Amino acid sequence: MSDQSEQPTGLFCLEGEWSDSLTDAKSVRPLLDLLASTGSARYIHRRIATSTEFFHQLDKWLEGGCEGDLDDYLTLMIAAHGLVGEVEFDDRSVSLEDLGKHFDGRAGDCFVYFGSCATLSAPDSELLRFRARTGARAVFGYTHDVDWLTSAAFEALLIHEMTNSANGAQVFSRLHARYGSMVEELGLTVVTSSGVRRAHA
Repeated sequence: MSDQSEQPTGLFCLEGEWSDSLTDAKSVRPLLDLLASTGSARYIHRRIATSTEFFHQLDKWLEGGCEGDLDDYLTLMIAAHGLVGEVEFDDRSVSLEDLGKHFDGRAGDCFVYFGSCATLSAPDSELLRFRARTGARAVFGYTHDVDWLTSAAFEALLIHEMTNSANGAQVFSRLHARYGSMVEELGLTVVTSSGVRRAHA
């Protein structure tokens, strides 16, 4: 995966339920459609509610996405509610510790992005251990609770960078240089083999 490639790599998005209301239409999919229509991203989207559904779809990507027949879908996006060091599903929360064990090094050379509130506000040691266990090139996420509209606007920029770059640290630096106030408001964080970089307001 070369930096700023002409053809964007693919994104695999797992999106949880945002509320219990059947009339709640919130979804990241229209954003992904917008990016696809401009040639900025290619994506596969799956809606999941429970941790069982999440792990089922995650395994499909791990088995076919990083090293299989979908080997150019190099970014995993987990769009769900979050807590410090956890991702929330309808039935339970999943910790970074448990999630890292499940990855078991199978996300080699990929990006993992948590589109969730505060998941990466966990201690640096926990984040570094998670990245190492996934085998991912870089892990992205937020330290703060994120507003839906603000995060959606920023996600368009972040997804474009992730699917057109090979270097997580450079993605962080470019976004911080160009959109510093938004990056700091959200508390964007990147975890690489070199360490943890956090944006602070």
